[in-house]
Amino acid sequence: KTLCMTVINLVGRMLLVTPVLAQFGNLRVNWGRNGEAAVDSSTRELIDFKPAPEVRRSNLHGLDSETLAGIVESFGLECSTCSTDGHWISKVRQGILESSLKQLRLQLSKRGVKCDPCTQREHFVDRLLDSAHLPYKV
Repeated sequence: KTLCMTVINLVGRMLLVTPVLAQFGNLRVNWGRNGEAAVDSSTRELIDFKPAPEVRRSNLHGLDSETLAGIVESFGLECSTCSTDGHWISKVRQGILESSLKQLRLQLSKRGVKCDPCTQREHFVDRLLDSAHLPYKV
């Protein structure tokens, strides 16, 4: 009983004196020992990307094969048979449609695109189809 209480005491003390870093959505908070919070300034600013209605049909058509291949690779896919821009565009769309919700959110975040009104997987798919041509934010 005494050993158990000692261990609980030590763990409790460690939790009280150890700084904690937590992430809430896109906001990283560093909780210091004195209980004050500091927001990590290295967070990326997300944009509220609202494309024109025809963008989904045309946003990838202006890109060259090398850029399209890079987008395909960003989804963890490859295409050894893609020889034209049309093939690469189809592969990009396939990658988006086959992505999990977690992957869709990650791809949007890497491009710096917000999806606040998104509540279903289809919303994230639509937003990524609209913004797949955007480069990654650093």
